Amino acid sequence: MHLLTLSGNARNHTAQGEESLAALEREAERLQSEISHANNEQETLGRQSGQARLQFESAADALKRLEDEMDALRDALQARRAEEATQRANANQLRSQQATIAGRRQLAGRSDPRSQLFN
Repeated sequence: MHLLTLSGNARNHTAQGEESLAALEREAERLQSEISHANNEQETLGRQSGQARLQFESAADALKRLEDEMDALRDALQARRAEEATQRANANQLRSQQATIAGRRQLAGRSDPRSQLFN
């Protein structure tokens, strides 16, 4: 009887061991599937990260190019404004000289009696 009990206990332990082994095998398969999924996701994220990095670098390059272009345009605008101010000062000086010459002609015309003959 004792041998039958021991035999029954051994079968129960064997059945429990087999159930535990089957559960562990299912868990291992599930974990392997999750690992595979995580690796695929990591690869996808790596590609996306690389693409985002390239886009960021491209955008940073474009921004730098635009900033340089804006600086060049500002410098050109400042130079043109300085040139305009110089030309305006020159034009004002020429107007002043013209007014002076016109005034001298008027004064000269009044004092010369011959100029009254032609008016």
